Amino acid sequence: MSKLTTKFHYSSYWGSWSRVLSHEGNCYVEVNLTTIPNCSSSSWEDDVAEVVIRRHYTARRHGDIDTDELPRDIHEAMIEHLGKEMTISLLGSDFLPEIDWEKYHKHCNGGCPLDKCLKD
Repeated sequence: MSKLTTKFHYSSYWGSWSRVLSHEGNCYVEVNLTTIPNCSSSSWEDDVAEVVIRRHYTARRHGDIDTDELPRDIHEAMIEHLGKEMTISLLGSDFLPEIDWEKYHKHCNGGCPLDKCLKD
């Protein structure tokens, strides 16, 4: 899989932002950067601060955005809710080498917190 470090994706379906860690064909590996608006079960603690990794084959759709620059208001919201250090980590860390894909698939339920799928 190709490694991307500065690509961001906005899902028009979920209304949330993610960072694309890798992309090959229709397979995307992303890390959540924001919560899902208007979803009572979505929180900064559970959906973002836990470093939620998602590997999926969801096709891009009308209204989605792929960009090399994260909008300023999203970056500011991340700092406000997560702090500067966590924001820097989510925007720049190379999580891919840390992932045990067998553990990921065992714990994945629309995504998997990094601490549940770390290599031993």
